[in-house]
Amino acid sequence: MRQSVKETRSRIEPLLLPGNLYESLKLARAATECATTIWALQDSDKGEQSRLPRD
Repeated sequence: MRQSVKETRSRIEPLLLPGNLYESLKLARAATECATTIWALQDSDKGEQSRLPRD
């Protein structure tokens, strides 16, 4: 049992290094900005479509 805990820890620890955490946060922020921009564009598209006369 101890061996498996040791293996799991060695697999998890690299993810917790400050450098990787910083990179992860940067990527998460960038992804959030992209998603926000896409949603804003979709919303503005919906507004324009509803203003256009429908034939």
